[in-house]
Amino acid sequence: RIDTVTVLEDVRSRPVAAPSLDNALFVPSDSHTLATIHVGPRGRWAADYYPVESVTEAADGGLDITLRIADRQWLFRTLLGMAPYGTLIAPAAWADEFWAHVTNIQVLYTQGSPA
Repeated sequence: RIDTVTVLEDVRSRPVAAPSLDNALFVPSDSHTLATIHVGPRGRWAADYYPVESVTEAADGGLDITLRIADRQWLFRTLLGMAPYGTLIAPAAWADEFWAHVTNIQVLYTQGSPA
């Protein structure tokens, strides 16, 4: 049963600005670390997929990509997903840490995980 009815303003007459979807999930900032990765020819898609600061053609047909990173663990997971087509070049300390992770992962695959 309806007790009262109120006529409302027609909201369809007001234009609504659509939000910008540029960098909707991640907005690079100067406070984020600059990282450089090298991708081989089969990894060139990364330059179009991720927000990058710069892209340089490499002699092997791949690219050197510089991007801002807020979370180095995200970068490590991304590089593992791109394997074997991506290599972390800089920062050097992150590259060393990444290769330590890769070594640990290889040990798990060859020896199995502890019970």
